[in-house]
Amino acid sequence: MYVQPEIELGRMITTRVKIWWETPYKDGLSSKNENIEDYLGKGMLTLNVEPHQRFNTEVNLTRGSEFGTNYGIDVSWRPFELDFFLYLQYYDGYGEELIAYNIETKSLRGGLRFN
Repeated sequence: MYVQPEIELGRMITTRVKIWWETPYKDGLSSKNENIEDYLGKGMLTLNVEPHQRFNTEVNLTRGSEFGTNYGIDVSWRPFELDFFLYLQYYDGYGEELIAYNIETKSLRGGLRFN
C-alpha cells in the first residue's frame, strides 16, 4: 500500500512524496522480498517542472537503507503544436523493475509519449 500527496509550488513546479509499506497477508508478512527496503527504502520523492505546456522535466529519487540513492530523470518536449511529446528518460540505481529490485541498472531510452 502507499500514500502519495502532491503539492503545487507555484504554477510550474509540483512535488510528490510517495510512502509505501508492506501489507500483511493471510499468514503474516510476505518474506519473498524481505530485503527490498535495503534497495528501495520506504518512499520516493518526485519533482516535476513544467515551465510551459511544451516542455516537462521530472526527477524521481528513492534512497535504500543499505544501497544508496536511486534516481530517474524524464525530459519531454512537444515540438510545435503536435499531439505528442518526444521524451528522453534515464535511470540509475536499483528497483527499476520490481521483479529484479536487487539488480543495479543504468538505462537510457527515448521515444514518443501520447496524451
